[in-house]
Amino acid sequence: MMKKEVTCSRCGGKGYLFFGKLDISKRTNIYNEVDDEGTCPSCKGKGSVAIHEPTKTCPRCRGNGRVYERGNNIVCPTCSGIGNITLDII
Repeated sequence: MMKKEVTCSRCGGKGYLFFGKLDISKRTNIYNEVDDEGTCPSCKGKGSVAIHEPTKTCPRCRGNGRVYERGNNIVCPTCSGIGNITLDII
């Protein structure tokens, strides 16, 4: 499988997260979603993540990562909320 580096959608390529006021004594935010240095847990501070190629937009959620069923906004079960699906290369 081929891989492609793309900008991390969680931190926007910055490599760190900021969710408002940080607790300086613990160096984590109020949601405990960052490590002791504030590094993004998705890209580990690189600012990009590797994805497998080729990918295509999920046909069920149309790339939104969420679908509406019975009036509820839920995570797309086809792409698991990512918005893309990976195709096997034969």
